[in-house]
Amino acid sequence: MQNINQILATSALGKLLQPENFVGWVYAIDYDFAYVMTNDLWKYRALGIPHNCFLVAASFDPSNLAQTPDEEMEVILLRVLGSAKLPQDDDLVRTKIDHFKDQKS
Repeated sequence: MQNINQILATSALGKLLQPENFVGWVYAIDYDFAYVMTNDLWKYRALGIPHNCFLVAASFDPSNLAQTPDEEMEVILLRVLGSAKLPQDDDLVRTKIDHFKDQKS
């Protein structure tokens, strides 16, 4: 199985996916937008994520292409439009407000 993965890694799809440039996980997607959760370490290792750059999203493990069914070997091309709020951002703001209210009393 290891040899098959090495051969498939040299295919067009295998070359397109670059595990060393992994920048995050898609946590929400619809027909217009995909929201990617990342962190500073992953962005640093990929040498940054500039606005209007393209990301390739895949739902399978590129190091294990031999085990991936053909119908799952699909990728989505994403364009970076900017940063987005994280789901827990509202909780963070609420916590900060509570902290400052406590300091005032």
